[in-house]
This record gives sequence, structure tokens and C-alpha cells, in this order.
Amino acid sequence: MDRIRILICIFALAACLPARGQYQSPPRWSFGHHAGLDFTSGNPVPFPTAINTHSAVSSTQCDDQGNVLFYANSYRIWDAQGSEMPGSINPVWNTSYISSWNLHAMIIPDPADSNRYFVFQTFPSKGNPPYGPYFMGQLTYSIVDMTLNNGLGDVVSGFNHVLLDINIGHMLAVIPGNHCNYWVVTQFLVTGSSRFKCYEVSAAGLNPVPVVSDFAGVNTQLPGHSGIIFPRAGEMIYSYSRNKIIATYESADLVSYDINPSSGVVSNPVSLAWAYPQGQTNSATLPAICLSPDEKLLYVSGSASTTNGYELRQFPVIDNAGGITLGQPQVIFSTSGPQFLGVQQSTGFAWLDPAMQKGPDGKIYHAFTMGQPFLGVINQPDIPGTACDFDPQAVQLSPGSFTTSALPAPMFTRRKTEYVAGQTIDTTVCFLPSVTLHAPDTSFQYYAWSNGQDGPETEVSISGTYVLNSGDGSCRIRQDSFLVTMTNHFLTLDNDITTCDPVTIYANTNATGPLSYLWQDNSTGPSMMVQEPGTYWVEMQAAGCV
Repeated sequence: MDRIRILICIFALAACLPARGQYQSPPRWSFGHHAGLDFTSGNPVPFPTAINTHSAVSSTQCDDQGNVLFYANSYRIWDAQGSEMPGSINPVWNTSYISSWNLHAMIIPDPADSNRYFVFQTFPSKGNPPYGPYFMGQLTYSIVDMTLNNGLGDVVSGFNHVLLDINIGHMLAVIPGNHCNYWVVTQFLVTGSSRFKCYEVSAAGLNPVPVVSDFAGVNTQLPGHSGIIFPRAGEMIYSYSRNKIIATYESADLVSYDINPSSGVVSNPVSLAWAYPQGQTNSATLPAICLSPDEKLLYVSGSASTTNGYELRQFPVIDNAGGITLGQPQVIFSTSGPQFLGVQQSTGFAWLDPAMQKGPDGKIYHAFTMGQPFLGVINQPDIPGTACDFDPQAVQLSPGSFTTSALPAPMFTRRKTEYVAGQTIDTTVCFLPSVTLHAPDTSFQYYAWSNGQDGPETEVSISGTYVLNSGDGSCRIRQDSFLVTMTNHFLTLDNDITTCDPVTIYANTNATGPLSYLWQDNSTGPSMMVQEPGTYWVEMQAAGCV
């Protein structure tokens, strides 16, 4: 009976890459009707802006010093001086428009060019080709180059509102991926099902072919403009770990989903809670949601009607193996006061969609609806109950400016891959057909091997160099190399022997070079004299392994 012991030496490296923030609240906000807030002093200071948007999420891009580069809503882009970029005119809505749907603009730095930015915008169709059915969401992108227009930036010729999709909801989410990339997440609802489309932006550019995830979802078909029936998906937010999405729907439902930041696949819808007070519904409004900085609390603000007013509620977030659930809510604030309800101002009609967003100071800012010259603030959002300290009129906006049911989107920092050297590991395999290589550090979120396999280990059977990239979702990637030598050595003993005389048994091998043997009687030669019946074994060391 052969007994072969094989030693593969792998030395551990004690190293860890710190996680980096993937997004942040911009230090200066531009939103609503000519509204702005400057947080660079540590406190929000109001200032006027050129932006004028109705029920649309705006996006502001700042440089590393906190200076505004440009800002955008769903149909325009303005430079830092408040002038419209000449190349940014929307091909469908070439003037300001009033929409009863929340629209969206998101800015993503181009991973391949430090002077360029992708601007993704959603807006409703007028029903004219090549755009989709009337009032359905259209997704376009533009590319802004900050070297144009004397350094103030402009849209690159040929890249103004390039059409990506014609049948989507009107809200976006951008999720940093695992490979120094971004996923632009859209959602479209049809009766009884839901479809997510995730577009990838990487150093290779924008992939116009999305990752599509279809599954049974929430039925949110509701009456719309001119009696048209259309679905309405609302806001999408995601966890700092980037593997969970929470979405709102006009049916008043809150639903969580899993998302894979490596592949962009969305899965596992779980209904969380009813968004409106006491189970009420309202086809005219969408609830606002925001996670506390520690992600242990979910804030939900909604209005079932102008009569019922607003409720701001706080839900404990419970992280289970099968997904998150919500605990019993606490009402943080409730009002039917006229100062908090929809007012017409210049929008033409009242609307009741609230909005919430985390500020750069760690507080959560709250807009009740349209036309108010103030924002509410949750001062201690990580604290359960009313001790979170919600002030409904904490921040007064600059004269002549007011809210329009949306606050600015998060700001994304430029992503550029930085490789951090790990270890070079020599692995010699003597007598096995394959070997399993193991990541030296298993604390990372994802692992990508040069042989195309994922996970903290991989099995190989061919000599060569295998590279392991380990990442935590930031752009810092630890890189370990495994130098594998497959010797293809074999060691056998003679076949079973029946004899009445002493016999010599030999260790048969194709190994060359210095060899050492150890038999069960502690002899060390290439053979052993056997005089008694029994089972015999040998160990051999060759080429640095046993």
C-alpha cells in the first residue's frame, strides 16, 4: 500500500485594504426653484442658483476642494457660473416643463478621463419617434468635458442626450460596482411583474447593453395623465455595502431587492412595509425614504392626501439571512398644517411628493413638497424615536427660492483602479493531479482569479502564474500571485506479493535529482528488505516537497 504525504507551503500575509467611500453628499447643493445650500463651512448656508426644476432630482458635481463644476436636472446642464451649457438642450423638452412625475439626473465621473463626466437624465416622452409612448420615461446620457468653453465645460459634440432606453420609470440609482465601475439602475413596471436594467460604466466606457433582471413584482398600474394607464416606480436607495436596494412605489409599497455589485443582477424582492399612514393609498404621491448613516433605521415620509397631511416615520432595519425586514415604526412627526402642504407657487399646481437626502454633515434633510422656502432636518438620525430631533423648518432657503419635491442626488468621486501589492507565493505540487489555491486574506468582498474563476479559492492543474485580485468594493485592489509548478512525479510500490522467502520492495518513481526516502521501519534507502508479512509504506521527498 502506497502512502504519500504531500506538502504545499503557502505563507500568509497579514494585510488589509481600508474601504473607501463610494459616494458622498455634494458640499454644495443646487435644487428646486433657484435653491442652493453651501455646506463647506460645516453648516448649510443658503444661496441662489440658476436651476429651476419641477419634481426632478438634480445632481451637482464638485471638485476635490468643494467648488461647483456644474449641475444638472433632467433637461438642462448649467456651468459653475449658472449659465446653460450650449450643448445641453433637451431634444424633447427644449424649454422648462412641468411634470407630475419625479425625474432624475445623475452625474458619474468618467473612469477613463479625468476631465469628462457622464450625465444620465430621465424625462417623459411626448410620444414622438424615436421616443417611447406618451409620458413613459426616457433614459439618455450626455458627456461633459471640462476642458471646453474656457474651462467651464460643455457637452461633447455628438454626445447630447444620446438615447439609451424608451420604456423605463423616471427614477435612477447609481451603484458603485466591485471592479472600479458603476451600475446605472433603472426600473420599469408592468402588470404583475418588474424589470430592472443595469447599465455599466467602466474605464472601457458605457456599455449600452444592460444587465436585465425580470421577476414577479409589485403591480403599480395607476391612472395617469388624460386617463392613460401607466406604472410609476419611485425612489431607489441602496446600502453602503452596495448589495441591497430599497424601492418605493406609488401603490405605497416598500420593497427590498438584492443586487450583485459584480454582475449587476437584481434578485430576491421582499415586501417590507406600507409607506403611508394607517395603510392608506394615494395614486398621486410617492413616499420618500432615507437610511440613517449607520443603516439601522429607515425613515419614510409620505402623504396620503392633503386632508390627512404628512407623517414622518422611523423603522428599525433588521438584517436577516434571507434579506432585511422592518420593525414596528415610530411616528416622528405628523402634521396637516397648511405650511407643509402643496402650494402652487410657479409650478401651476400643488403636489405632495416629499424628499429626503443625507447631507455632508451627517444629518438628513427633508423637503415636504413644492413651494416651501424651508427644509426640515433630522439632526440625530442614528438615534431611535423622537430623540432623533426632527426640526420641520430648520433651514430657510434664500429669498425667492423654494422646494419642488426633490433634493439633490449623491455625488460620486472619480474611480481609478489602484493596485496594492500582495504576495508572490511559490507552490510546488509533486504527486497530485491538481491543487487548490487559497486567498491569503478572506476578509474581502470579492475575489477574481486570472483563470476566470471567482471566490476565495480556485483549483488548478497546469503549471503557471495565477493572479488573484481581491477587492472591498473600492478601487483599491490587492493583487497576489501564485507561481504553481506541477512536477507530475509519481511514486508507487510493487504489486502485492505472495512469497515464502524474504523479498526486496522498491519505491518506483520518475522523480530526478536529490531524493530522500523514509520507510515505516525508519530506513532511508530506495528499497526495503521485507521478511515478515504485512503492509508497508514509504514517503519520498523530491523537488522540495514531500
